[in-house]
Amino acid sequence: MRTVKFRGQFRVDKTWRYGFYWFNQRKQHFIAYQESNDDGDFMVDAAVLPETVGEYSGLDDMNNVEIYEGDIIESKYEVCYKVEFVDGCYWGIALERYEKDVQLIDLCYMSAVVGNIYGKA
Repeated sequence: MRTVKFRGQFRVDKTWRYGFYWFNQRKQHFIAYQESNDDGDFMVDAAVLPETVGEYSGLDDMNNVEIYEGDIIESKYEVCYKVEFVDGCYWGIALERYEKDVQLIDLCYMSAVVGNIYGKA
């Protein structure tokens, strides 16, 4: 079964939050995630920057790191790609002009996440 989860940068300190994505009628965007303390587990809603929200592709790189929309991955051939969801499929969009775009499923096992389009991994 496919894992559906998202990440987004927390508005307060720009750290990443991972979990369920939702937004309200006031156009505020949130990632809901689980935390624990001595009283047990509970859900927390973190206000995130909407432009940083990306969905987990369901695929991991060659180092078992989860790949999200907006990630930059580098193939073992030293070609970099930006991960995008296009026409119902995740793609590695080549950042070099002379390279071709590749479906992420064909690219992920020989690539590593090296960052993302927001400047932080």
